[in-house]
Amino acid sequence: MKGSQFSLKIKAVAMVLVMTVFCSLWFGAYGPVLSMESLPDTPYILLDGEYVDAVELQIDSKLRFEAVCEDEDAAYKWQIRDPENAERWISIADSASKYIWVTHALVGSMVDKTDTAYLRCMVTSNGEIFFTQEVAVTLSWNVTQEEITNKELVFDRQYNPRAGETDEHKTYTIVINYLFDDNTMAFEPYGASVAAGSDFKASITSPTVVGYDPFRRLGSDYVDASVVQFDLTNIRENITVNVIYEPALVDFTIHHHLQNIRDDEYSVNYDLITTGKALTGSTVGDGLALSEAELPGFRPLAYEKLAVAADGSTVIEIRYDRNYYLVDFDMAGGYGTEPVYTKYGASVGANVPIRHGYLFDGWELVSYGGHAPTVEQQSQYALQEGTTITVPAANLKYRARWITQETTYTMVFWCEDANDPEDGSEPTYSYWGYLDELPAMSGSYVDGQDWISRVQGIDDEQYFTFNAAKTDRHVMVEGDGSTVINVYYTRNYYKLTFKASGAKCAIPENHVHGDNCREDICGREH
Repeated sequence: MKGSQFSLKIKAVAMVLVMTVFCSLWFGAYGPVLSMESLPDTPYILLDGEYVDAVELQIDSKLRFEAVCEDEDAAYKWQIRDPENAERWISIADSASKYIWVTHALVGSMVDKTDTAYLRCMVTSNGEIFFTQEVAVTLSWNVTQEEITNKELVFDRQYNPRAGETDEHKTYTIVINYLFDDNTMAFEPYGASVAAGSDFKASITSPTVVGYDPFRRLGSDYVDASVVQFDLTNIRENITVNVIYEPALVDFTIHHHLQNIRDDEYSVNYDLITTGKALTGSTVGDGLALSEAELPGFRPLAYEKLAVAADGSTVIEIRYDRNYYLVDFDMAGGYGTEPVYTKYGASVGANVPIRHGYLFDGWELVSYGGHAPTVEQQSQYALQEGTTITVPAANLKYRARWITQETTYTMVFWCEDANDPEDGSEPTYSYWGYLDELPAMSGSYVDGQDWISRVQGIDDEQYFTFNAAKTDRHVMVEGDGSTVINVYYTRNYYKLTFKASGAKCAIPENHVHGDNCREDICGREH
């Protein structure tokens, strides 16, 4: 009866809490919504049937996004934005569905400085690619924490033996009442009859009530009443003793269910079963979930706070979502390997990237959780061709190592134009020739050289001077043979002097050559 009354109280309080949380989520957690008449024509995201572009995500809650597209054969792929590069969207592993469950575990590794992550869905329909609206998911850490304390055994009852009848009676009664703290009966009373004026000495063991401990009040103190001692003499009245059963600390069990790697279901981990203690009939509090230090890579969801049964049969079920982490690849000039954003514990491999003129020499772990990896971490998460690693509870970043190979580059020659620009700007240059297939090691550095004489078909190089200042210097040779070195030549300047022999020349000293210059020529040859 005691447990039943307590259960009803708990259920009433739980209903109030559920309605309060529901209203808070409905009116406060979601961002702006659109009416069904104003929804866009392209694919979009709904949350509980409403169009949203911003939501607040409680630490232990779970939201279900739905990508909507009229094409029944459309393909879906959910993406999350790189917080360090707003232009970069990373596909989420195992998310090829129109639905996705959004939790702290999913987005926690990719939030920006405002604890906000951005999600969208890439929808392929009829050969075209569409992107839904971007939904800002802001993490909320404001979960009410109830203090878990042991209930103090403080009672207000008084021990007042009822006065017995007067000496005219021949017998008196000795009664022990076994009560709960609300005065309901916990067990059948104990009773004994004794003759007036007689003595009574006995030790009465209190009955066991599962989940409760017996106490009695003596003065201002409560003392253990597992055994009630009587040592009475010359009894002249009825004696009544009240033994009060107060809730005892009893055990309850906690089952921890971990999210599977390949789906959104959960499996209990029997190696992680834990126990707790609480007063009989009380409701378990917060703080029962394992922390990330105790259970790396997982984040707990809200759990039902049950009343603790007196017999220790209560089982609290706590579910944990796997955190998502980014395995990124710096290809150091190569291409062909995509980043992976996937669940903790998933297996991840990497294909061999390509870089022309280089030989791939494996991946090097350069960042573990944003920090330089230890030697042990480098060894544990070494990633080579044909191997995989198990994603830890941290973002990883690898960098490709390359061995240089022999390649070629091209040297292009430019000669200065004859006429200077009329506006006085820098002189212009025209293409003169080139040398290709020049050997070099990829990644090495080369300078432009005075090699115009090696170019076939050039016969006027003696009229130009190599311009070392303008020529390209210290240029790195790409491995794909695309490197071009520009070499420049300045046009030489010459002074022309005309002299006449014999008679005095009739050409004036200040003569300027023009269309009528022949009129000034004297009769002798010059």
